[in-house]
Amino acid sequence: MQTTAQLVPVQFSEHPHHVQPSGNDLDIVLPGSFSIEAYCGALFNKLLHIGLSESTAFLNHHCSMVSVPVCWLNSLEKLIKLNVDLFKTKIQKHRHIKFITEISFKRNTLISHCTYHQKNLMHEPDGHQVYSFSSVKCALESLSSLEQKLIFLNDQIFDYRQNPPIYVKVNQTPFDILCQIEIDRLTQRHTLQQKMEAQKTANTTPKRLPFNGELKVLCDVFYKMMRKKTKNGKTMLPWNITQTTEHICNNYCEPDGSPLSPSTVRTYLSPSRPESRPKSDAEINLDD
Repeated sequence: MQTTAQLVPVQFSEHPHHVQPSGNDLDIVLPGSFSIEAYCGALFNKLLHIGLSESTAFLNHHCSMVSVPVCWLNSLEKLIKLNVDLFKTKIQKHRHIKFITEISFKRNTLISHCTYHQKNLMHEPDGHQVYSFSSVKCALESLSSLEQKLIFLNDQIFDYRQNPPIYVKVNQTPFDILCQIEIDRLTQRHTLQQKMEAQKTANTTPKRLPFNGELKVLCDVFYKMMRKKTKNGKTMLPWNITQTTEHICNNYCEPDGSPLSPSTVRTYLSPSRPESRPKSDAEINLDD
């Protein structure tokens, strides 16, 4: 029985699965149309029900079916951490710890293997240089920042151009071109992510409207609505001073576009500061 109705899905760059039962209990089966939600649900459900003695075999099996296993492991770890509340029973909580530990061990093993290949298998027996882009992709997963990844990739390009191989296989993209393509991919993705974040911020940030009168007049209107009763006896504006101050400062600004002073607004809204009320000829009468 599925137990992932409230599952928070994550993105996987690769998602090996079958549309029909394969005979291997370690496989993910999605009989219907593919969706990332369905894949994450089936994957998480497998974590809850697979035998714990099969956890290592499960990770090895799926890592063998993807081109960048470290990336897949990172996504799986994120899926587990975002849905830690779904490990409800004591046995399931033990599963959570078990898989997090297994993922960390598997990832470290893969990264160490890539590092070994980079340091020790970069030469053929005859001494000629060997370049492995798959090892480079694996090593990139161990670097956290964009800057570190770009420095690493540029170093690989310079090493390749300073010590080129004797030959390059026919129809094979040169190693330095692959590294440059990866640099372009990373930088373009970073630029797009920044634009998306900026757009998201712009969409969630309210546009303040200029108020051309005295600030105390505007605040006095809200002050009166916080106290005036409607016909059914309820307060017209059931906010406290803090809520009203935030509303005014978030939605209005000075005529020149500069933000309002929260401390000044709070003073004008305070019932203990009658001198902050506007003069009778300037105030707005709500009863008119």
